[in-house]
Amino acid sequence: MRSIGQLALAIGLAIITAGAAQAQGNPPAACFQQCAAPARSLQANPPPVQACLIRCRAASEFSAQQNQRPLRGPVTRAASNPYSSGRGIPVAASALPATAGQWGAIYAALPPTAAVGIVAGPRDRNIAHTQAESQCRTTARGDCRLLTEFSSGCGSAAQAVRSMSIVPSNHPSTYRVTYVASGTGPSRSDAERAAVASCNSRDPQATCRVVSTACIGGG
Repeated sequence: MRSIGQLALAIGLAIITAGAAQAQGNPPAACFQQCAAPARSLQANPPPVQACLIRCRAASEFSAQQNQRPLRGPVTRAASNPYSSGRGIPVAASALPATAGQWGAIYAALPPTAAVGIVAGPRDRNIAHTQAESQCRTTARGDCRLLTEFSSGCGSAAQAVRSMSIVPSNHPSTYRVTYVASGTGPSRSDAERAAVASCNSRDPQATCRVVSTACIGGG
């Protein structure tokens, strides 16, 4: 009887959750891409991905409420993603003018493609994003997405890789990239630690390694 009661409670909670999600509607299409969601509906995804989608939707709605003029498509989409900073907070991309200080940006291809583009230093924010995306696209077989942007300190990208060979090697044919994370911080080491921590949290079974780091002012 106890197991039946627990099952009924679980079903009831699932119905309530589904109803709330339906009332709010599905997250924007960009959220499914940024969260690497395997399914195109909120409830059909694993719990960690659902959490990413819900936070992405909330950040997107908040950004829309601010009535901010978007910089351009890819930047606005990634800016609404709470995971794009590598620290679980949204990058408020549209809140700052394009000419304020110096800028850095990190782009990456969707796994298993290993391409990453990182730029730090341009005073024009658009240029930072354009250069980083272009750098990524030179080796990517598909589109590159924004991981994060930063206006001070350093930014770093870390890849979660799983070995496909008995003998460890850095050759791309011997491993598969499962996730790419980013991190920012006041120093190179801080940014790299943040990137690796974010990477480990998404794929604990993989080996996370820093693949690129750049700092505004040289770091």
